[in-house]
Amino acid sequence: MKAVLKRGVYISLFLVLGTVLSIALLLRQAKDVQSAKTVHDQTKALLNKKEIATGLLEKYQGEDQKILELYPDERSIIKFVDVVENLGSLYGSSPEFNFGTQSTLKDRSGYPYLPFTISFTGEIDSLLGFLESYENMPYLTAITSIEAKSLSGIEGSGTYIIRGNVYVSENF
Repeated sequence: MKAVLKRGVYISLFLVLGTVLSIALLLRQAKDVQSAKTVHDQTKALLNKKEIATGLLEKYQGEDQKILELYPDERSIIKFVDVVENLGSLYGSSPEFNFGTQSTLKDRSGYPYLPFTISFTGEIDSLLGFLESYENMPYLTAITSIEAKSLSGIEGSGTYIIRGNVYVSENF
């Protein structure tokens, strides 16, 4: 009888151990399911981010080229001069355009630029029209000073010296 009782205890312990192992396995599977759900959610979020990134890439594709065109290189700087001279001709006499140096300088932030001077003759209204059109040019520039010379009255004709910088390509 002791042997039967002992065997019954072992069987009971075996059943309890099996139940504990089954519960542990179920808990692990539940944890794996939760992990799988988390991985699924993260993957979905990444795919959404990829779709957003792809959408932005498609939306702004080619814009980098437009930004690069704001900074002329050695070949395209002539086009900048032509645009400035044509603008000046629209609003007064043909302006005189000069670069202050043949090599680039760097501003405080380290960006390369070429200083320039434009000598413009005309009335103040012509100068203002020129400056308004100048603002819309497809180049990154900064006017550093405007000097008025040889004025014939406030509304008369005069010579204006415009100094500024045109920012150029790093490879200038």
